[in-house]
Amino acid sequence: MNYPQLSDEDIRALFKRAGLGQVGRIEKIDVGWSNDVYSVDDRFILKAERSPGDEEALLKEMFVLNLFKGKLPVPVVIYSDNAKSLIDRVYFIYEKIEGVNLYEKWHEYTVSERKGIVEELCRFLRVIHAEPYEGFAERFHVDTTRSWKDIMLGKIEAAIAKIPDRAVLPEALIEKVRMFLSKHEGSLDESRLALTYYDLHFDNVLVKDTRVTGLLDLERADVMSIDYTLDLVKRMVDFPLKYASDKSKPFVKVKGYKDLMEYYREFYPELFAFNDLETRLKIYAIEYDLGTLFWWPEHEQLRTNIIANSTL
Repeated sequence: MNYPQLSDEDIRALFKRAGLGQVGRIEKIDVGWSNDVYSVDDRFILKAERSPGDEEALLKEMFVLNLFKGKLPVPVVIYSDNAKSLIDRVYFIYEKIEGVNLYEKWHEYTVSERKGIVEELCRFLRVIHAEPYEGFAERFHVDTTRSWKDIMLGKIEAAIAKIPDRAVLPEALIEKVRMFLSKHEGSLDESRLALTYYDLHFDNVLVKDTRVTGLLDLERADVMSIDYTLDLVKRMVDFPLKYASDKSKPFVKVKGYKDLMEYYREFYPELFAFNDLETRLKIYAIEYDLGTLFWWPEHEQLRTNIIANSTL
């Protein structure tokens, strides 16, 4: 169940509490699943949790934004309230970053310009992966003693357990997944754990001309093997429209994404330096699609993907 949408009066009260003066134009931005996002006077962004279960994601994003302040082009939090002292949800405010959504520009770029953007994104990923993760792990109760294999297998079993409806997830499909994992789980023995941002699709990247000006929505961060990042990159290649907002979809030209994995391979080869990477990526895709199936049980493509990726 979602919270009621914030009223203009609510938002004006929040900005008054933050000492940011009078509020004029307020516009709700329809992006993301986990938060309500508002543009205020085209200068500030307000993010508030959408439902009670989304609180930790917002707290995680604030932690990561503060961690990489001055190190990456991330929003700078200028006010936050975790105590729900004025409204019944966590929220934070940051100054709007100049730039447009990368989906809106990617089709205009030359191959050289596209590579330049990916090179920059890979440089940012290296910064994230090099950051010590102990503080993050302690704050968000991440058990860093577990192996990467156990983490991934646990995620898949948790996703299966969340879908009790066997019309949505038939026993035969569950058995197929488990047989595939039983045969191939050894491919996950290798790992390089690091703080990882695994939501770097183009709807979360702002650009100006051919320069990245902002990275957004950093709540999807965790201690993971760094090659998990490639799950999203591969999905952008296979399903280019997957992460584009309705506003951005008209700009997406499918052929413009076919070489994206190779760009990442060129500028961050360490992401690919794992034995049996192809199988690892299949396991990551199974985990993602099972998790998504809970929210979109009528989405037949998800079951098709799971069957394809769990074929022995």
